[in-house]
Amino acid sequence: MNTMTSTTDAASTRRYRILRPDSIYVQWSTSLAARSASLPEPVAAAALPPTVAEAASGWPSPAIILQHVAQVYSLSGPGLQVKKRDPYTVEGKRMAIHLLAASGLRPTAIGRAMRLNHSTVHHHLRHVDLNVEERRLLLDLEGELRRLANRGARGA
Repeated sequence: MNTMTSTTDAASTRRYRILRPDSIYVQWSTSLAARSASLPEPVAAAALPPTVAEAASGWPSPAIILQHVAQVYSLSGPGLQVKKRDPYTVEGKRMAIHLLAASGLRPTAIGRAMRLNHSTVHHHLRHVDLNVEERRLLLDLEGELRRLANRGARGA
């Protein structure tokens, strides 16, 4: 009886692995792919000028921080705000989250700036450890952004 059950189970799983071309799932996925290919690229939100508190903190505005990190990671303008999961983009997002947190923003505000859920921001801040190279890069980026903010404050 066990032999009979195992052959039935193997046959039933084999049936679901091979989809026929006229299957509703194949038709749905091809139409979804065609629709998503015709969608326009997302547009980045307009940069807001820094508030008085941001200017006093010694950090540039969140939009400038995101723009700087995107430039360092060679991503497009809204590159840190799109839903991509390739390792390079995720590393850039992680750096941006840590820099925005260091600038004094709360997870909800970081989530709004990056179009992420605040629980995702909490996850990156609490559970994702930065390795030695990433910590060095984070410190370098902090220094660059502070110099950028000081230069902007002196120029204004």
